[in-house]
Amino acid sequence: MVAPVTKVVRSEGFFHGRLLQSYERAKRVVEQSILGERQILPLFGPSRIGKLEIAQALMADFPNQKINGGICKPLIRVASPPEPNQRSLTLSIIRGMEGRVLSKSNTSDLYDQALRQLRILGVRTIIFDEIQHLSEYGSVQKVRSAADFLKVLSDELDVSLILMGLPVAERLLGLNEQLRGRCLSTELIYPYAWVSAADQSGFAAGVELIAEAYRENGWSIHLDPELDLRRLYAACIGRFGILIDLFSHAETNNTPKVIDQKCLAKAYANAVNEQYFSGNPFMPDTSISDNELNAAFVKVLNQAHLPMPKFGNR
Repeated sequence: MVAPVTKVVRSEGFFHGRLLQSYERAKRVVEQSILGERQILPLFGPSRIGKLEIAQALMADFPNQKINGGICKPLIRVASPPEPNQRSLTLSIIRGMEGRVLSKSNTSDLYDQALRQLRILGVRTIIFDEIQHLSEYGSVQKVRSAADFLKVLSDELDVSLILMGLPVAERLLGLNEQLRGRCLSTELIYPYAWVSAADQSGFAAGVELIAEAYRENGWSIHLDPELDLRRLYAACIGRFGILIDLFSHAETNNTPKVIDQKCLAKAYANAVNEQYFSGNPFMPDTSISDNELNAAFVKVLNQAHLPMPKFGNR
């Protein structure tokens, strides 16, 4: 059996700027829940912005514990079902606890089982991934029912919820004022904007964290501070989840352990499906203007249903 390879770029969380702010805010929710304060945090952002990395880091921060011979799970992750209803949501929670579903159980029995297991395991916070599934295609009544489920779950168990997903999940809150009233202000994770000097600085800081990790692990990394920063931005349009994927592919079969323009060009061609420019940003004959980068940023916002940010306040 071939041993799994741990990629350098996936060996740690590279939190910086806006991602760090969102991660720290989510972490505070979990910390406060352990102290007995119940909160609900909506955390929304475009796909591949870094939400997965935040969730994984939180799970590592608050691992399972052994207490008095039993297992305590202060934090669990739940995959929101594509067709949400009380039964599918309850089953997702049980799976998130790695629990066993009793055969031929009706929905009421399943819900009672989930509540018992949550109490026994001492769960204090639940991360709901892909929360937009609860609001994307359902009727107004179905969306309100899904929101009611979350509200009642949090109330009955006095647990905190972190609702992670795409910005369209805002509909879930908009159609249920009681859930909305229980939520903290929504944490929106924006991509870095090339037009903003502060955002360029934050993006560069994140790239430097990745470069430092490679150097610490014996890799050689050859990047031009200005030219390659533009190329890296063009590859991901300010979304670090895509950048992590890019570097991960650049590591594949990279025996010399060298990260340079050539291997990044190959990685981009293989790994990045969402390409906004006619040429590969890492090829010498490809030139991408500031206007093109800014237009791609606006397109990403429109696709994610995010309003244009006010750069003066960021």
